Amino acid sequence: MSVSGDVVLEAHNVSKIYGAKTTGPKKGEQALCDVNVTIRSGETLGIVGESGSGKTTLSRLLLGIERPTTGEIRFRGVPLGKLDKSGFRRFRHSVGAVFQNPYSSLDPRMRIWQLITEQFFIEHRLTRQERGAKAHELLEKVGLDAKWENRYPHQLSGGQRQRLALARALASDPQVLVLDEALSSLDVSVRAQIVNLLLDLQDSLGLTYVFIAHDLTMVQHICDWTIVMYRGEIVEEGPANKVFEHPENPYTVALKEASYVGQIEQ
Repeated sequence: MSVSGDVVLEAHNVSKIYGAKTTGPKKGEQALCDVNVTIRSGETLGIVGESGSGKTTLSRLLLGIERPTTGEIRFRGVPLGKLDKSGFRRFRHSVGAVFQNPYSSLDPRMRIWQLITEQFFIEHRLTRQERGAKAHELLEKVGLDAKWENRYPHQLSGGQRQRLALARALASDPQVLVLDEALSSLDVSVRAQIVNLLLDLQDSLGLTYVFIAHDLTMVQHICDWTIVMYRGEIVEEGPANKVFEHPENPYTVALKEASYVGQIEQ
């Protein structure tokens, strides 16, 4: 990973325990244990690991959806807990997300143009005409025909819904996008199209990605730096090519072998 990019987002000594008591001995399910992650401007961080390894918990902390039990999430060097109301609003606009199943977060009663620009409506920032123009612009950026602006989410294919979710995430001009298994439900050909779109958008907009996935080949292709998680801990990290071509941790070796078997079965 290049060290030239500014640090945008970081997890510093972060642990997360679900069900921990506020007094007395802390008991509960430990999802993360003393995790440190640095995300630099313009680069892509890959996070891999089997289900239950802590990937999604980490993503929710980075997005500010949940708070760590101990440690800090920092945005531009400032802990999220120390941001005032306007500072946290800026953070929310700067760090967006695209999830595995966007359909569950898309109101089926809203048209595509309304979904893309919903935040502008909530914040009373644009007129209806301006929202329409913004929707056109974003549809074009993600490769969807603007003539579909009046369609509903159920009229789109899985790949088109992910493009819609991406357009919606881009509406706030984010600096960082967290992609949490955003490609795992798509077939191979559609997945490749979305990856190419993500790379094009990164080049044109200077985006920073946190790319969470099971597909190690895809992670190696798209990521600069990769961390491997197991039972809430980072067991290996480094440049993506090095981690997957010359893994040092037995767990990483097992993930690589499982991924290879999965590719043969496909």
